[in-house]
Amino acid sequence: MAYNSYRKSSFRLEGSDIKIKLLFADSFAKRFLGLMGKKALPKKTGLYIVPCNSIHMCFMRFALDVLYVDKSMKIIKVVENLPPWLGLSICLKAQGTIEFSSGTVKSLGGADRLLNRHLI
Repeated sequence: MAYNSYRKSSFRLEGSDIKIKLLFADSFAKRFLGLMGKKALPKKTGLYIVPCNSIHMCFMRFALDVLYVDKSMKIIKVVENLPPWLGLSICLKAQGTIEFSSGTVKSLGGADRLLNRHLI
């Protein structure tokens, strides 16, 4: 499934001028496929999977940084550098996940800067 088939929207990190683009995986097929088989994501672009509170890294070709968000888009958990094929991550309180290429969290200021902030 090509990226151009995903609904897109831009968000800003609360209290900053940092903008990110999100691709929405909001259908069964898009959630099921996720990023499997893809080579990378564009910089500062994430795949927002909703509803979702856990991810696996089977069939992945690159490591991910993952933000778990609640229904108000508050970041409630940050996972950095989840390795391809071996990784698994869960956050039972999450409404959705945002997957980025590894290194994105660091480029956005680190996990401490992101945690408990909203995407607006």
